[in-house]
Amino acid sequence: MSPGNTLNTFQLGKFKVGLGICHDMRFSEMAALYRKQGCDLLIYPGAFCTELGPPHWSLLIRFRALENQTFVIAASPARDTKSNYVAWGHSMVADPWGTIVEEANEKDMDLYVDLDFTLRENIKRQIPIGNQRRTDIYDTIDMKNIKIRSETKLPFTNTGCWASTWLTGTRGGWQRRRQRQQWSVVTRQWRRFKQVVAKPMSTAPVAKVTLRPFAKRCIF
Repeated sequence: MSPGNTLNTFQLGKFKVGLGICHDMRFSEMAALYRKQGCDLLIYPGAFCTELGPPHWSLLIRFRALENQTFVIAASPARDTKSNYVAWGHSMVADPWGTIVEEANEKDMDLYVDLDFTLRENIKRQIPIGNQRRTDIYDTIDMKNIKIRSETKLPFTNTGCWASTWLTGTRGGWQRRRQRQQWSVVTRQWRRFKQVVAKPMSTAPVAKVTLRPFAKRCIF
């Protein structure tokens, strides 16, 4: 068994569903990307152990539901004390308020829940965090949509280190937002830059900036 390298969604009628597995629910960035893709529901099959289940299982499910204003379903195997691995159980459904709508116990049982998606839309109108996020300061980026050419020399621009043809995909929007920033304080120093060499990184690019001989070298 090996980890995947893509975000997986599917349609359930007119609703879009994002899928994660067990440990994935610990990573808010993954759920945030599903929200950006317009998912109405997140599903996490998982098998927390009896040690981590009590403090973490319910808390993580409610967090992912609340912060993304969406329904979250977490399905766990029933607890079998004779098994080599004893699961916590307690499959549950949380609504966009972070409230547990329905919860199973540790035994084998079925849950039947009616999901009212108008609740989700009402909450998004009351607390429009999708429009209130400061993406000029922080953002969640799908690295699969970023294409950076290794060792590409870029001309310097006085609006920052983002060249107009450097970035594509979702990072393009980030680039344009960065270019709109006013770099009045540091522009005078950045005009000294001779060239920028972009190197691909796992999360965000690190630009190595070479200054003229009388200046120092800096990494930012």
